[in-house]
Amino acid sequence: MPRLLLVEDHAPLARSLSDGLRTHGYTVDVAPSIAAAGRRVECFDYDVAVVDRALPDGDGLSWIRGLRAAGEPLPILVLSARDAVDDRVEGLEGGADDYLTKPFALRELVVRLAVLRRRAAGRILRRVTVGDLVVDVEACTAHRAGRPLDLSRRQFSALACLAARAGRVVSRADLEAYVYGDEPPNSNAIEVHIAHLRAKLDAAGDRPLLHTLRGLGYRLSEEP
Repeated sequence: MPRLLLVEDHAPLARSLSDGLRTHGYTVDVAPSIAAAGRRVECFDYDVAVVDRALPDGDGLSWIRGLRAAGEPLPILVLSARDAVDDRVEGLEGGADDYLTKPFALRELVVRLAVLRRRAAGRILRRVTVGDLVVDVEACTAHRAGRPLDLSRRQFSALACLAARAGRVVSRADLEAYVYGDEPPNSNAIEVHIAHLRAKLDAAGDRPLLHTLRGLGYRLSEEP
């Protein structure tokens, strides 16, 4: 299921768009500000993003320029009420892959997002290797030492999040948000998934790869 980041501060529109995009098969995360969007992108591996320009902490286009300067290839569609030709040109020159003006039809947005994802196929990293572990996000498979790992959907989601930030610490809250989205989990659900995931990883290899840092979170790494 493709994962989409919606950067939109207008709550009714964000809810409406999220509901509509979910009916078309997307997992949707909403960020109401540039700061929130930045935290999401640091942790999660998105297939595409929809970004409003008028955000409470700045112009969404400035954030996109920063992403492109850092080499971030995430496909991005700008959604804005600014409909002048100069605005659209500025958006595309500023790093957006597409620009759609408000008001718009949901079906047009869905088609444009599908086009962006096709263009980006093969451009975004979909396979992560950590030691003898290979995580293929596109195929939803994981192998260690050449052997397939039998993971539940939640376990694979947790592994994909950790693999996207291999070598870095992922907080429990960020991992929870990635695995469950807007669905509130049970209080110890992440700990249970991590315990099962660690057991399967350890059984397939000769050294631990999944490490717990008390009070901080989890890290996927060859280094202890």
